[in-house]
Amino acid sequence: MKSSDPVCVIVDAYSTGNRLAEYFRQKGYRCLHVQSAPTILEVYAASFVPEQFDDHLILDKDIDGLVNYLKTLHVQHVLAGSEVGVGLADRLSVALALPGNGLALSEARRNKYLMAEALRKAGVDAVKQIATDSEEHVCRWLDSHRKWPVVVKPMDSAGSDGVRFCHSQEAVLQAFRSLLGITNRLGSVNEELLLQECLIGQEYIVNSVSRQGRHCISEIWTVNKQKQTFGSIYDYEELVNRLDSPVHEAVATYVTSVLDALGIEIGAAHTELCVTDKGPVLIETGARLHGSISPEAIAQALGYHPIELCVSAYTEPRAFEYQLHRVPNLFKNMFCVNLISNQSGTVTGYGRFEAVKALPSFVEAICLPTIGDRISQTVDLFSNPGVIYLAHEDRSVLWDDYQTIRQLETAGFFDVEPR
Repeated sequence: MKSSDPVCVIVDAYSTGNRLAEYFRQKGYRCLHVQSAPTILEVYAASFVPEQFDDHLILDKDIDGLVNYLKTLHVQHVLAGSEVGVGLADRLSVALALPGNGLALSEARRNKYLMAEALRKAGVDAVKQIATDSEEHVCRWLDSHRKWPVVVKPMDSAGSDGVRFCHSQEAVLQAFRSLLGITNRLGSVNEELLLQECLIGQEYIVNSVSRQGRHCISEIWTVNKQKQTFGSIYDYEELVNRLDSPVHEAVATYVTSVLDALGIEIGAAHTELCVTDKGPVLIETGARLHGSISPEAIAQALGYHPIELCVSAYTEPRAFEYQLHRVPNLFKNMFCVNLISNQSGTVTGYGRFEAVKALPSFVEAICLPTIGDRISQTVDLFSNPGVIYLAHEDRSVLWDDYQTIRQLETAGFFDVEPR
């Protein structure tokens, strides 16, 4: 790369964001990585690929020094590579006068309480909630709310970390006491907790890419969960054509309103919502790519690549415009199956994985543990031991293969040496 080449700065390029540099480099950019904290969080460490970058900077407390250094380079774009990089990416893009999402709603794009309140202020349907560190406040809200279950969760974590579904005041207080003051999986201390009404209905994942405040809905997935004694865990997602029904159109329309309310002007966003009997209501939005996905697998069903679409929003306006006006059409049906572990111990082999690869609809498996890794019972997305993509023209083939995977899981998907 030449020193005169344009530079793209990616903040915390972890999870799916570790692929961004690869595609910016294909467009002729030098890529610089900024690490927003002295150490990479354990949940992200294995996904960082430093070889993708021309330089790697670690932010200490001197953000002004970082900005001044970046001003000496030919920086054209700054974007977040993961949830923890959203805030710093906003600050750097503003400081460098580059396209970005601004600072006015930056905190609301990370803090789930402020997120819902921003929607309410903009006239968009939002969940009923409080944020508090007081048990007395909790009890007063429960007395006035009088609906069960109630959700207790951290303000700014991810991957279902710390989410509790409670069916009594005693359960709420127990969850509240167990979560308040601890450090969540994204490294923040739970100084306050969020109590929300439990949304009842079909859940959806909606991924989008924006440019100049215009939003392209790239994918809509139905979310299917398994109920457990402690709550719910992700089972599988199914890719849908957003023109399939008025419900999917309503979901897409609602998400564009959410993106506007949160000030998302450019880049990827990952939104989770529930269609209740009153219509769509937001669970949360992340101003970054959907984590732990296989873009190549998704391209088999959609005909385009979600990371390429994100990069085009920054580098190729015409390609983005084409996708913005493209009529969605599924080439194949697709399931994204989240493996659910009932095993605990050290992985010594993949005893039943060959049977999975032989399934007619098998496309790819990602995020599997390596030999020597420890796995435990799945309680959230962070303890999910892998993801399997299935795609086929015949949906019944997907369903049969999905059931085979669950049967293999029951028998023990991995070879495990117990602790």
